[in-house]
Amino acid sequence: MFHRFIPACIFFLTCHFSLVVAAGYFDLGSRYFENVGDPKSIPLGIVTSIAEDQSGFIWLGTQKGLLRYDGYRFRHFSFNVNDPNSLSGDFINTLFLSADGRLWVGTRTDGISIYDPVKESFQRYSHQSDNPDSLVNNDIRAFAEDKQGGKWIATNEGLEYLAPGSEKFLHFRQEPGDSDSLNDNRIYSLLIDDQDSLWVGSRNGLNRLSGSGTGFESIHSDPKVDNSLAGQKIISLFQAKDKKIWIGTNENGVAWISKDNQFGRIGVAPENPTSLSHPQIRSIIQVNDHEVWFGTYGGGINVVD
Repeated sequence: MFHRFIPACIFFLTCHFSLVVAAGYFDLGSRYFENVGDPKSIPLGIVTSIAEDQSGFIWLGTQKGLLRYDGYRFRHFSFNVNDPNSLSGDFINTLFLSADGRLWVGTRTDGISIYDPVKESFQRYSHQSDNPDSLVNNDIRAFAEDKQGGKWIATNEGLEYLAPGSEKFLHFRQEPGDSDSLNDNRIYSLLIDDQDSLWVGSRNGLNRLSGSGTGFESIHSDPKVDNSLAGQKIISLFQAKDKKIWIGTNENGVAWISKDNQFGRIGVAPENPTSLSHPQIRSIIQVNDHEVWFGTYGGGINVVD
């Protein structure tokens, strides 16, 4: 069953771009939201991504730099043309906290910045036209980390992999005529599940890296099958405690795949108050054993239990 609540202004879901919950599930009790920050402390009032680090700091990606919130005040990080250890760009798409405690920052046009909390400085990666081992594209949409510490990176021109200790990016792209390649180069979301399998959400449905690690398979994205994910932009992926994979789309609501590969979809039905309130699912998270939350773009938060 779905429940809806639409707060007027939320810190943890500003403009419905991102959801974050502190480590470990907890009893939310009654729904209560408190406004934090203002247009002066949060530029434009828009938060594009949120992460919590091991020290309890809340990191906010915005369209005008990176913010760190300690519960009392905001610290602003931004690009400085005279400082090679500053943020590589100010328009932030996504944030990801790696197992080693470093914060990976994906920007809209300026590649990757990695924040080292010990040195309090950033390491940068970007596309270099004269270096085939550099990032293929500077528009970074998502990150995922495997059990070995390698990073998968979603870009607008394919999927990248950076092995632990390496400075060379491996490139994975859609290859015409190759059914084992990605189904599209425009990648929007990534998930590594409890079996260390990589799921890839693209502009044309869902991919999964094969068990052999040598190619990609298209998952419930056959254009010949009714109600498949083919041609749909997958913008969020999440695995729940019951192993179900939840799939958020840009225009077509939410879908799910159970551990026995059953496939289902939930859409918007205006006549049904317990259906989705909006078809665009920006973020997904599980807050306790029974509730999965969906952050929408204009329809508030939807909860399924």
